Amino acid sequence: MSDHIERPSYQDLIYEDRLVAFVDILGWSAAVQSSGAAGAGELGWVVVLLQDLEREAQAHAHFASAIPPEVPWPGPTRGTVVTQFSDSVVISLPADDPTAAWTIDQYLSLLCSRACQSGFLVRGGVTRGLIYHRQRIVYGPALIDAYQLEQRAVWPRIVSSPNLFEGTSRGWRIDSADGRTFFDYLTSFHVLPTQYRQLICHGLITATEQRILDKYLWAKNYFSLVIGDDPANGCIAVAIEIDGQLLGVPAGKWP
Repeated sequence: MSDHIERPSYQDLIYEDRLVAFVDILGWSAAVQSSGAAGAGELGWVVVLLQDLEREAQAHAHFASAIPPEVPWPGPTRGTVVTQFSDSVVISLPADDPTAAWTIDQYLSLLCSRACQSGFLVRGGVTRGLIYHRQRIVYGPALIDAYQLEQRAVWPRIVSSPNLFEGTSRGWRIDSADGRTFFDYLTSFHVLPTQYRQLICHGLITATEQRILDKYLWAKNYFSLVIGDDPANGCIAVAIEIDGQLLGVPAGKWP
């Protein structure tokens, strides 16, 4: 397996019916602009973590290709493709595969977890439709739809097209504020409540614009809804570093 990109033939450039996720790192542009030269390594490491998803998908595809189609494959859906560019990730996989919903949940969970570990929230959209997605070549109506869903998501959440996962996946929740279905990443074992709460507290303290504060307020409400204020559920005291100083936030409290 290598990073070599094969040049497709004209006949191979056809759309497929696939589940498509477009996910963006919130606050990335501001972080780049404020980091200066000294922050290149830290921000670059976030990109490396995102690119790992792409490499993992390539590895799964490589191993799956060696197994006959009639033999059950215990890994992610065959044909899953992940493409990372800058602070965005596109994930797609055959929509009619019975493991598609489980696979998209696993990749979104890993993506949310790695962004959280790096101090970022994410926003995204998931849809089903026609797309061409091979290695680093990706285009089609479904990509545009997923991108537009991400733009309309507003808060740090990954929303889906209406009724997309109804009855097929337990990893999604209805937002009572607007009725949109979004990925319930806090119930995933990949996202640690302590890290997420620490990230929210830091954002609530340091937000300098109302629109940014509103995003962290949504995340706080989501955390309280899923985790609650019970220390047994992960609501423990956390330490936040602000301008080189540590600030403690007790369990059950918010800044």
